[in-house]
This record gives sequence, structure tokens and C-alpha cells, in this order.
Amino acid sequence: MPSGADAATDQRTSPVAPAADRIRETAKWLIVAFAAVGGALIGGSQLSDLGAVAPGSVRFFVAIAGAALALAAIVSAVILVSSVLVVAPVGISALAAGRGNLEVIRNDINGDPALVGDENVERLYAEYRRAQREQLKTYLEWAANDTDETLDRRAKRAHGDFQFRRALVQNVLDVAQFNAVSNAFTGTRGPLISAVIVATFGVIAFVTAANPPPSDGPEPLPITVPGAATVTLTAAGERLLGEQLGCGQRRLPAFILGVNGRDVDVVTQAVGGCRPLRVTIDPRLGAVAGA
Repeated sequence: MPSGADAATDQRTSPVAPAADRIRETAKWLIVAFAAVGGALIGGSQLSDLGAVAPGSVRFFVAIAGAALALAAIVSAVILVSSVLVVAPVGISALAAGRGNLEVIRNDINGDPALVGDENVERLYAEYRRAQREQLKTYLEWAANDTDETLDRRAKRAHGDFQFRRALVQNVLDVAQFNAVSNAFTGTRGPLISAVIVATFGVIAFVTAANPPPSDGPEPLPITVPGAATVTLTAAGERLLGEQLGCGQRRLPAFILGVNGRDVDVVTQAVGGCRPLRVTIDPRLGAVAGA
């Protein structure tokens, strides 16, 4: 015998359960996709040259803000989609009372004659409870005198009525559960789209700021090795080499010792209060132009 109003379940397979499962499966894959994007962003050394960005610079703060914004949007998206996986089971008493967001679902079901006929969920629940009590009452009466055929027939009729009512309730609960999952998934669309847009802008800001242009200085002229040249430091080069040079000049006469791709090995000359310094100038530090 069922022991409660919300125990109206049987062992059959619901025809709408696979549809709800497909929605949950879609939600799972969305979570995996967002988690993968977040993992790529966290381990995004292949996407950026963040080490080349001077700490405290505008680019540095833009890169950090972009990464934080993208991660926050991704986490929000994962939380939104995860809510679809934890939709609470719908009980007939809660559905009949229209608790929380079940009122909308109850009203939709009440408008479907194929589910409730000329009744409504509240009446269906009341009839289910009546049949449940009647079945228990007639069973106890029959159990006290199991040789009485009249009591036996009454108990069988009550049992059949209860099974019929239970089947109706289960059909309604199947549809209500599907609607609850579907509504939860549909409700995430707007916030989810917003989160994706925010995450996209965050990733673009991070990648753009974390990949500075090759050089802030002028394009180098053809140079001769060995030979005289002029070194023009970038802002980053001036910050990194200023203390070693002992001066604040950005244009320095130098002598070229060798070239390896875009890296030029030079010795700066001691002029204008600057100390001589041997250093390899790459595009992040400056440009070397032949004299």
C-alpha cells in the first residue's frame, strides 16, 4: 500500500523521461565545454606572452581584468547550467498547491484535457487521496474477515479505483517533471548568452593585452656587424635598463657585436652620463639602427 500522497510512482518507464534526460545531457556537455574554456584560459601560456608585459602597466592590468572577467562569466555560466541537473522531483501535493514555480506548470496542465480531462490537478489530487484512503479502509475490513465475498469485492473495486487514480497522477507528474526541467533550461538562455558574450570580451581583452606588439620603437635600419649603431629603447627597455645605464636617455650610441635573428648584441657607449653596457636588444627592449 502507498503510504503518502507523493508516493504515486510505479515501475513503468515514463514516455517523456527520455526527453528530460536529453535536456540534462545537453546541460552536461555545456558544463564540459565551459570548463574546457576556463581551463584553457587558466593555462593559457600558449595564448599569451604575459611575461613580456611590464607589471603595473596598462596592458598588465587590462590582461588581469580580462582574465578575471572571463573566468567569472564562465563560472556563472557553469552554475546556471548546473541548476538544470538538480531540478527537484515534482510531488503531486506540491503541484496541486502550486508551490513556488509549480503554479505555472500546474496551470499549463490544467489547460490540457488530454491529461486531466474535465478536472484539474487540485481535483485529481483530492480524488487520488480519497481512493488511497478507501483502498486502505476496505483492505483492513477485508483482512479482518477475509471469507466475506462482499468485503472482497469492495476491496478489489477500491484497489482498482486507486490504481486508475495513481496512473492518472503519474502521467501528470511525468509531464510536470519534464516541464520543470525544460523551464529551468529555457530560463538559463538569456543569462547564458550574456555570460558567453562577457566571457568572449574577457578572453579577447586578455589575449590582446597579454600579447604586446613586437616593438614600441622604430623599425631598425640595415646594420653592419661589427659596426656603429644607435639604440632606441622602448618604454619597457628604459625601465629595465635605466638603472644599469645610470641615465634616463632612450637613444644611445652603441657598437654592434653580433646579430641573432631579431636579437642584437651591442655595447652602449659612455655618453651623457650613461655607463657603457653590453646587452642583447630584442624588440621588447628597443630597436637598433645602423649608423
